[in-house]
Amino acid sequence: MRKWSAITICLALAVAFVVMMSMFWRSGDVPPDDQGAAAERNLDYITSAGCRECHSEQYESWHDSYHRSMTQKASIESVVAPIDDVTVSSRGRSYRLYKEGDQFLVRMVDPDWEWQHLLRGGVLEVENPPVVDRQIVMTTGSHHYQAYWIKGRYGNELRQIPFVYHIATKQWIPREDAFLQLSSHEREFALWNSDCISCHAVSGQPGFDIRQDVHNSKFVELGIACEACHGPGGRHAAAHRRSGEETRGTSIAGDKQSIINPARLDSRRSTAVCGQCHADFYPKDYDDWKSNGYTRTFLPGELLDESRVVVRYSEARTLIVDREVEHGLDPGESSFWKDGTHRVGGREYNGLIESGCYQRGKMTCLSCHSLHNYREPNDQLSKSLDGNNSCLQCHNDFADRISEHTHHKADSSGSQCYNCHMPHTTFALFGGIRSHRIDSPSSETFVKSGRPNACNLCHLDQTLQWTIDNLHEWYGQPDVSVDRDNQRIAASLLWMLKGDAAQRAILVWSAGWKPAKEASDDNWTTPYVAELLVDPYAAIRFMAARTLETSNAQIDSRYNFIGPEIERETERERIIEAWKKSSREMQPERHPRLLFDANGLPIPEEVDRLLRLRNNRRIIIAE
Repeated sequence: MRKWSAITICLALAVAFVVMMSMFWRSGDVPPDDQGAAAERNLDYITSAGCRECHSEQYESWHDSYHRSMTQKASIESVVAPIDDVTVSSRGRSYRLYKEGDQFLVRMVDPDWEWQHLLRGGVLEVENPPVVDRQIVMTTGSHHYQAYWIKGRYGNELRQIPFVYHIATKQWIPREDAFLQLSSHEREFALWNSDCISCHAVSGQPGFDIRQDVHNSKFVELGIACEACHGPGGRHAAAHRRSGEETRGTSIAGDKQSIINPARLDSRRSTAVCGQCHADFYPKDYDDWKSNGYTRTFLPGELLDESRVVVRYSEARTLIVDREVEHGLDPGESSFWKDGTHRVGGREYNGLIESGCYQRGKMTCLSCHSLHNYREPNDQLSKSLDGNNSCLQCHNDFADRISEHTHHKADSSGSQCYNCHMPHTTFALFGGIRSHRIDSPSSETFVKSGRPNACNLCHLDQTLQWTIDNLHEWYGQPDVSVDRDNQRIAASLLWMLKGDAAQRAILVWSAGWKPAKEASDDNWTTPYVAELLVDPYAAIRFMAARTLETSNAQIDSRYNFIGPEIERETERERIIEAWKKSSREMQPERHPRLLFDANGLPIPEEVDRLLRLRNNRRIIIAE
């Protein structure tokens, strides 16, 4: 879920900040009654319904995907949450969600009134704020969580109810606590027309009128539909109609320029089709974007750099504005590891373009993924490219010597190419996501950057020194020197206890990752994961509770990761004490690096020392 306001905070793009302040007010979701800017480029959209007539199989595979259901009109079929007179509360406000017939509604303090007052500074002290009943007209998401949008007062504005519904756990979560940011983060009322329209709809136009200070937005189709990737289909369909029924499913002369197949493009243009959304960027011409989005400047088949600036680490570090300095934010440190690797989920293009496989090869997103011939909707990985086959397309010299190369059993998780070359060092959706910067573990790089490495994300019970020694012995990498803690204490514990918020988030998720649990014998992780039940970041607390559930830690069902601090502390203590009393076997030789004493119990002085050394710099991961 793209959050423009959070990107502004996190990346501190000076131009973006100024423009966003002017865009916070009006927006909408009314389908277009004309094509506006699209007509200027002689474009003709027909929507997915028009594609279905000839491409029924492709339509069905798209219809089964999460791309299709990313944005939908609110209906009995699309709303996932049990909205049947439920009240949720956060930050001094209550929201009653209820149903009347086939309509979903919410009773809440008028978001237009509240947003205006929040911008002026503080409204909680107002005793009788105006309360309104608004219809929920649209949804975003259907996979991990779902957000809900209501009509605003102005233009065709849509504002988000400041809660999301987490599908797996069936929880309502305040929007501010659903992302990796401090729990003290202020209330937000996201604006669909400026925050989401470019990627969550086909040919979205914000339609901001600076003179009227209002949005009258347009789009062709909700969700990520056929023409978002293939371009406008009108000329393509018309050409086939003129040529007759016999041309269905075939190419015809003169049709090559009327439709785009990303699989037939060169690597730069093919990846740009996905990168138009799965990237961190800002428009080159904000004035035009505020009105037209990217409809004038980009179509599938074109290059991204003609319409937008893709943000890289060096650039993000230089674009700092006063607001970020005041909040103690470093735009580069929030969104990137220090080696320049992007760490925000949904920005896979930023990782790919830093990869040798892309820079020196022909790799595209379709080298691994298939939008129509996928194994299952979750990652849309190609059916024909299971396991290591994606990598062996190019690196087939390793096919018969996997174990020799990996120093792991051929059928183990340690011999899966992507576990070493695409570790889970990107964060989004309450979890680790594979980095799409494809590289090899490098002692020099991970020591300097602080980016958790693949070896220690799986071997949670080993030190950084252990990894350096093995990389030196196996691959001749430099024997990099590290401090005493990294020589004697498991890297996972150092990241989990004294790391910054991004490191803690990645590690608490990894502690529940099945391959890591199997490689590390996870019966020792519980007391350390429990420490994160009281982390200052709500998202980390949420993940800690879920990881403990995978370890049979019997976390109290009443534990509320956004509840009172004293209750969270009580649960932390209870989990640790219960673990101490449980029966378990532990190899004595592992005790020192796991901070256990001779009795197999955590050494409190060491744990407290690391917690005092915690890196508390403020971080916002703007998904």
